[in-house]
Amino acid sequence: MVKKTNLNAVFVFVAPPSYEELERRLRGRGTENEETLKTRLANAQGELAYMYKPGFFDCVIINDDVDKAYGLCVPAKALCVPAK
Repeated sequence: MVKKTNLNAVFVFVAPPSYEELERRLRGRGTENEETLKTRLANAQGELAYMYKPGFFDCVIINDDVDKAYGLCVPAKALCVPAK
């Protein structure tokens, strides 16, 4: 829906290095029960399937190193047009 507006949005997907790493990170936080964790991981599988779908995202950033990923987000943010 947003892509069909005149908002000039830039769509950036920040992804984990792998599904396994995402699961490791989520479990390592210890903030979710098993049911919630399974729901989040199932949702993530669906989201990750769109990561490289043509025309869906303008930029994909793999978060294998937080400082590197942040450094890539800053230029992506610069592409965004401020709201009027």
